[in-house]
Amino acid sequence: MIVGEKVARVSDGPVGCTFHNEDYAVIFKNTVFRIYDTAGLNESDQGRVPHWKAIQNLYTLIRELDGVSLLIYCMRGRFKENATVNWNLFNKVICGERVPIIAVVTGLEGREDPDDWWREDHRKAFRKNKIDPRDVCCVVSFPGRSGGIYQVARQAA
Repeated sequence: MIVGEKVARVSDGPVGCTFHNEDYAVIFKNTVFRIYDTAGLNESDQGRVPHWKAIQNLYTLIRELDGVSLLIYCMRGRFKENATVNWNLFNKVICGERVPIIAVVTGLEGREDPDDWWREDHRKAFRKNKIDPRDVCCVVSFPGRSGGIYQVARQAA
């Protein structure tokens, strides 16, 4: 969605489709950015990448990069039990609270307007889980039945 063309696989299934870190060059307003797609955390026993390995891969990636400008904390429209643990691991432990983080809520393809998720006052869940992103963006990851919702979400992102 961010790049504007199909470069990374997305899945609406219960098992992730990203197995290792993938990077993509994105040109935005004549500036090249590198975006890294990483394996998801906490995919339980059905996940393709064990939790500990996903954390190890993310930690290694962040340490190998020459600085990180922004972290995008992606979640599927619900708080899993380890959401706060994962947030604290990257925000406080690995990045020392020096890297801005935005939350992107995905998996909202079934809604007329993905922003309704946020309007339903999910702010309380963020506060309860002690997750404090700089901003929250509600998106659909792929065009699905209605490409119109995808296009609107893409413009908002």
